Amino acid sequence: VSTQSTGQTPERKQLKIKFPMAANQQEGSAQQTIALLQSMFRPSKDVLTESTLKVVVNENKGDLDKCVDTILDLLNDPLEQARKEQMEEAQRELTEMRREQQRRLQQLEEQVAAAEAAALASLSSESESQNESSSSAAASSSSGNNQQKNQKTRNNNKNNNDDDDEDGFKDSSDADAFEARIEQLAERARAKSSSRNNKKQHKQRQRRHGRKGADEARLVAVKQLTRDAEERAVEEAAALAERMKKLEQERYERLEREINVLKDTHDAEFQRKVESEVARRLESVEARVRARRSAEQEVAAGAAAAAVAAAPAAGSEPECVVELSVSHEHAMPGDVVSVTWRYKRGAPSTSDWLGFYKASRPLDSRAYYSTQYTDGEPTGRVTFTLPAKLGVCEFRFFRAGSYEIVTRSASVHVGPRVELAARAEGSTVVVRKKQLTGDASSYDWVALYDAAESDGRKFVGSYSYVARDADATTLLKLPKTPGRYVVRFFAGSSGYSPLAESNAIVVENTDRVDVTLADAAAAGTPDALAVTCRVESIAAHRNNWVALYKAGDDDTHNFVGPYAYCAEFGTPLKFDAPREPGQYVARLFARGSFAVVKESAPFTIEQ
Repeated sequence: VSTQSTGQTPERKQLKIKFPMAANQQEGSAQQTIALLQSMFRPSKDVLTESTLKVVVNENKGDLDKCVDTILDLLNDPLEQARKEQMEEAQRELTEMRREQQRRLQQLEEQVAAAEAAALASLSSESESQNESSSSAAASSSSGNNQQKNQKTRNNNKNNNDDDDEDGFKDSSDADAFEARIEQLAERARAKSSSRNNKKQHKQRQRRHGRKGADEARLVAVKQLTRDAEERAVEEAAALAERMKKLEQERYERLEREINVLKDTHDAEFQRKVESEVARRLESVEARVRARRSAEQEVAAGAAAAAVAAAPAAGSEPECVVELSVSHEHAMPGDVVSVTWRYKRGAPSTSDWLGFYKASRPLDSRAYYSTQYTDGEPTGRVTFTLPAKLGVCEFRFFRAGSYEIVTRSASVHVGPRVELAARAEGSTVVVRKKQLTGDASSYDWVALYDAAESDGRKFVGSYSYVARDADATTLLKLPKTPGRYVVRFFAGSSGYSPLAESNAIVVENTDRVDVTLADAAAAGTPDALAVTCRVESIAAHRNNWVALYKAGDDDTHNFVGPYAYCAEFGTPLKFDAPREPGQYVARLFARGSFAVVKESAPFTIEQ
């Protein structure tokens, strides 16, 4: 039998199939008929199972023609095709459900195993897994029932086929009922899925809400603890300050009482012995100071003699003279700079060499950036590729493989060119920067230095970053200590090697130490001198002190009479006038040191 599928149900009256052996086959057994039908419809063996063919043969009483018609109706009926597809889809869904059930059961086993470590989490996971498993079982049961109902419906439809070739297959109402049932089951499955999703989302919202509430409560608690800690810190600091003040006051009072007791209990003889012991100790200190100075003078004299011995004799000329010249005064990292040398006196060596150095490094430094050999030529030129080292650099010429400098080149400014201008306005220094070449960085900075200071780390006060504008202004604090100062510019990648220096700023010395003499000074009346310090260069401190000295005496340990502490500037300090006539000065020292801050004008004590 050969037919062509057109997608439509063929009319039974148009099918003309002839079987020469029909009579003999009809008389045969039902098993032979089934075997014949299987051989005829072999491409459709997946649909026409042996049980289906047995039902068809029994319904048609072994009539081969009617069996063939019934099978063609089954194969070409669109509804039957739809049912077949639905059955296949149901079978696939059932397989997927079983796989999903197996997967969820495996997850459930893993969750149960993990429950030993986290009981509360395990209970929640097990509950959710059981709910999902029951839903899957219900869905699987419903699918199985639907499959049985579909099979029953198909069998009923087969049993209700009419023997007449002109009658159609009565399946309209059954198909509608079957589709309605499928739609009902699908709607129920969607409703259950939606319900599970809603419950899951509700639980998630509850957990998020709980976490959010816990986080807010934790934040409030942390803020409260922080406030409490700050309040306690303030209270403890105040209590500590009060305690320190009280202890200091008690110490001063105790010392005052001890001094008074000493004055009351000891006679003049004891005070004389004390003064004698103090004078002896001062003489010992002076002797040590004189010995130290003598030793320093001897060392300086020896060094001077060695320098004189090492120096060439007057009128003599050095053995080697070399002239150096460079092609660039300003360059950037990566540029190529040519260095030319020329022997003016002396014989060259094959191990003569040139080194590229930072100009601030000492003359005996071996920390060069790069080197080139001259190959013993009396004159020549070599090139250096500048490394990424910003700052003021130079080339140094060394002879015969040693580190003995013969000559140094002019300075080479490596990095962007910048102009600095500084001026003092009140207590601040206004610094103006102009970027001439290169790119500015947000890490460029300036600082104030003593004009004689070469170490970039020893700036005065604090530093300040400079804006990236080509023309930018910044402020620095003007020191109160008298002296000459300059502002130096540093790029963000130049370390402590300055790229520019401003004009000098001079801070005048406005400190004053005034000494007032009373009329009774000549007679040696006590409290005849009043010393008043008016100082801005240093801060007031309880260890600042003042003493009287003979004019011209540089030994700061050799003060005359007692000294006095100057805790506050502007308050007069009373001194006994020296008994020995002559010229004297008053000197102010900072914080217990022997470094003179300011010296008064000389004053005269007459006979």
